[in-house]
Amino acid sequence: METLGARFGDNLMPAAEGNNPKGFFEDMDVASLNIELMRAAGVEWNALPEPVLDAIDPAELQVFRERALALLREKCQSGIFALKDPRIARLLPFWQPVFDQLGARLLYVVAFRHPVSVARSLEARDSLPLSKSFLLWLAHVVPALRHTEQRTRALVNYDAMMEAPLRELERLSAQLDLPLDAEKGEVFARDFLEQGLRHTHFSGAQAAGHDEVPVVLSSLFSALETYAATPTQSHESALNAALTSVEAFLSESAPLMAYDWHLEQTLLQTRTHFAKVEQEAGAHSAALERALAGADACIESLKQAVAQANACIEALQQERRAAQSRNEAFERQVREQAESRCELQSRFDALEATARDQQHEIERLTSMLNEILTSSSWRVTAPLRAVRKHFAH
Repeated sequence: METLGARFGDNLMPAAEGNNPKGFFEDMDVASLNIELMRAAGVEWNALPEPVLDAIDPAELQVFRERALALLREKCQSGIFALKDPRIARLLPFWQPVFDQLGARLLYVVAFRHPVSVARSLEARDSLPLSKSFLLWLAHVVPALRHTEQRTRALVNYDAMMEAPLRELERLSAQLDLPLDAEKGEVFARDFLEQGLRHTHFSGAQAAGHDEVPVVLSSLFSALETYAATPTQSHESALNAALTSVEAFLSESAPLMAYDWHLEQTLLQTRTHFAKVEQEAGAHSAALERALAGADACIESLKQAVAQANACIEALQQERRAAQSRNEAFERQVREQAESRCELQSRFDALEATARDQQHEIERLTSMLNEILTSSSWRVTAPLRAVRKHFAH
């Protein structure tokens, strides 16, 4: 589209290595609005049931329309604005009235790729089963084709563009009445397209031979591939017939696809709940581990305190034993002193008895002395004692 003079704006979804390293070329503002719109309609990009716009509150839906119109008016000011978002294929009943209200020249480019290639890509990127990816292919391609009938449009086969880019660009230029910039076309073909980024390549026959590909899908892809290469009246009729068959198939499968989406959402909610439970359990487990670590630290601290207490008790016991030893020695001393006191008391009693005996003897002798001193013989012998004392002196 850039080789035909279009611009994608300056708010594009960034490239993703391993997925779209060249870029997605999807406007982030429009993509965000489409995501909100689909969720309001009860679906996501990978839902098989069609978005039901009537399920959205009319006032809310009007706000969506006003936002969409304001976005497009702003983005179309710089010339030809190219708007790409796979969700638009399923939301054309919403966008087409907005396009009409915008009043700009409108051109549709419906790009399609081999359904097996798409399914393999979704399997690698989103782990989607092949059977669902084939139905998703129909869910996007059928409304994109049906809602662009009788409007200026061009169909682009991904594989044809990869194999002959200049031829396809010239065809687009002619069908859309937009001049091709030859220099940009050469750069696009030489530098932008890389065969190494084309991970899968299947032929139309391989779609019919794949076990999980619905028969109506094989017929539609074959008719679409043929009509895109040679847009004749007969090929258009064959494409319309194939579209009608697929629409009948999708209509009959709608209850099953709605039930499948319900089960998928229930499973998603269950997984989300389990993930939340696991996260909470992990948080509780981490908290418990922290608590256990704290308890272990507390236990270790208590063990150290107990060890210190035991050491203190041991010291006290040693001191108690020493005190007991000192007490026993003191008691021995007391006993010994008591025994000594008893012995001294006995000796004292003996001495008192002796003293009493001696006192009695003194008293007896004093009495005898008094008797002698008062006796007549003592007085008679007094001169003799005086002479004796004189001579003794």
